[in-house]
Amino acid sequence: MRHAREFGERAASLIKSAIEKVRGIFDVQEDLIHVDDTVAESKQNFLKLHEAGHKHIPHQSKLFRWIQDCDRSLSPDVSDQFEREANIFASVVLFQDGRFAEMAADSAFGIKVPLALSKKFGASAYASMREYVRRNERPCAVIVLNPVEICPVLGMRSGLRRVELSPLFQKRFGELKLPEHVDRLSPLAEFVPLAGRRMSRPGTLRLEDKNGDVVEL
Repeated sequence: MRHAREFGERAASLIKSAIEKVRGIFDVQEDLIHVDDTVAESKQNFLKLHEAGHKHIPHQSKLFRWIQDCDRSLSPDVSDQFEREANIFASVVLFQDGRFAEMAADSAFGIKVPLALSKKFGASAYASMREYVRRNERPCAVIVLNPVEICPVLGMRSGLRRVELSPLFQKRFGELKLPEHVDRLSPLAEFVPLAGRRMSRPGTLRLEDKNGDVVEL
């Protein structure tokens, strides 16, 4: 009985965790999109468009209706593909295809550009940063870190969340090889704002390109 109870508790915990991660749902039968209204409005915009992608991407909407009628489910691979497609749909619509990139190109290069444009397009700072780099014609990258944690040994530590590289950056430097965490001994530490600051001061970073030349950025 004890093992059965422990198994039940673990199963309930996993289900609860999975439900908490669901931020949006497209109800095929009712033709309605439901989103978590506790998340930031800018994130809600992306969620709505993501779920709209499931509805308006032809092969997805047809398959979802068929699945609901016959009580089947998608395979993990197909589900992942559908999620990626819905993300692309949401990104294209949210940033009005190339309009965001055009407006960014008309401004001086800098981190404040996507932050300002995020408000005009109703997008989150995170999504805007990625879009800014993804479509940028300059060699640039954005490194997204998790919130800083206090580390007894190293003072601070921040986990690597995501890296987005512009096409020209990839062509010149290839993929960035970064550690899973950034701490005070890392060359990136000086770029992590601390003590309540929203931004750090501009700095330089030395990288080796594909030709073996060290470039100061």
